[in-house]
Amino acid sequence: MVKLKHPQPSEYKVEYVLYGSMLSSTNYYSVFDSSETLIDLLHVLNKKNIKSSDINILSIKEYCPYSKKWSDKTEKAIQKMDSEKLIVNGSSILWKNNAIAETA
Repeated sequence: MVKLKHPQPSEYKVEYVLYGSMLSSTNYYSVFDSSETLIDLLHVLNKKNIKSSDINILSIKEYCPYSKKWSDKTEKAIQKMDSEKLIVNGSSILWKNNAIAETA
């Protein structure tokens, strides 16, 4: 008899730079999909009233517990997101210094 397993969340990290900062920031999330990391990050930034033009996403990476390596999922996360959800306080967030809503 085969046991049915429930899907488990993966560990993701989002690296970003806030305008005027010399250092990047990293947030970690346990979610089911890479696009959910952006949703969670935007929720946190909205709560802190940070303007979107001040945020530049560097990468979104997924941790593989078997190989113990991080794999880049940035493009996949951005492609899955609705561009309307990538807006914080009236303007779109940046990825590689370009507005995500324009590149998606």
